[in-house]
Amino acid sequence: MALKLITRAIGRDKKDNDALRTVAPAAPNRSEGNWTSFLRADLSQQRKDLVLSTLRLVEVTGAAGYVDSIGSALEITGKRLLEVGSHYCWYAPFFLQVGCISYHGADLEFNRGHRQISGPHGTAESPITFADFIDSFHALSMTDCDIRDLSPARESFDAAFMVSTSEHFDDPHGCFAAIASLMTPGSHMFVNHHNYYSWNGHHRLPWRVQDIDPGDPAHRANFDWAHLRSRVRNVDSPNHLNYIRMQDDGAVRTRYG
Repeated sequence: MALKLITRAIGRDKKDNDALRTVAPAAPNRSEGNWTSFLRADLSQQRKDLVLSTLRLVEVTGAAGYVDSIGSALEITGKRLLEVGSHYCWYAPFFLQVGCISYHGADLEFNRGHRQISGPHGTAESPITFADFIDSFHALSMTDCDIRDLSPARESFDAAFMVSTSEHFDDPHGCFAAIASLMTPGSHMFVNHHNYYSWNGHHRLPWRVQDIDPGDPAHRANFDWAHLRSRVRNVDSPNHLNYIRMQDDGAVRTRYG
């Protein structure tokens, strides 16, 4: 498996979604168009209408554009695609539309009843739950598990990507080894790693180095390598925060590449 490290930012910032404007829900779109072949054949017309309305909201909020960002750096046409750290991947059907054979998302944290769609142009409330939306497509699937628990026997993938995910690995070698075991020979993976030492990898205030307050105990727990002396957990989730230097991340990818 060949791993490719991203050298620029991908346009999906989960932290800024609350500041986006709300996009009005779209009316049901009875024109199935190019989506018919991707939807499960047993769906009722009512369910199809809900899915098509949701797809329109994914486009209007700009969330669908994420597929173009990934596609610009990773060959995905004709591939069985894996996303590590997929979270709420409302954009997943658009990978099928551009030529992926299938898409599987793996993430430790997502609520199957979630309905908010967020993108660079705003947010919207989906008329269908996240789980029902993904389940409406025969070539889409999701697993809420640690990537190390995704069985290699379940499926093999031809391409994979992760964006702002590797900084949460508490066992980088084990996680990349697990990913490698899921990939076919000659496959490629696209990685965007938030380097802790450039500060943004800790995913909370202060967002910038110049905003650090040496008098704040919470800030002191993170700067000047303190997070290595006393490892920092993400208080908002079971995930760890970044312990990985950029060169260590590269060394792990080289080993399993």
